[in-house]
Amino acid sequence: MRVLKQERASRPEGVALIVDLAVRPADEDVGVKLTFLAVTELGTTIASLVERVPPPASAKSVTGGPAPEGFWRVVFERLPDTSAIEVHYYWQVAGTTADGRVCYVAGGPARLPIVRR
Repeated sequence: MRVLKQERASRPEGVALIVDLAVRPADEDVGVKLTFLAVTELGTTIASLVERVPPPASAKSVTGGPAPEGFWRVVFERLPDTSAIEVHYYWQVAGTTADGRVCYVAGGPARLPIVRR
């Protein structure tokens, strides 16, 4: 997974963070639903929006054809204005555990540092 673009907006209730990501196909094959968490020293926030987006025009594979990655836009609302944020992502896999909990697996590199500007 790699960051293509990130935008921040300060609001009275906290910081909004929008991140555009590219996810390798091997990571996408793992599960059926993608969940993103923003982890800060003050707590964890689940993304308010995760949507698939078309690849940027500049995205190309090594052979010059279409990019082999999946592209996603992730929006976090009301993050605390802290000095560091890590974005973790998980794929929900089909099924639940015996006690009814949903199964999750970590994807790719489990953490993605976000540079605060």
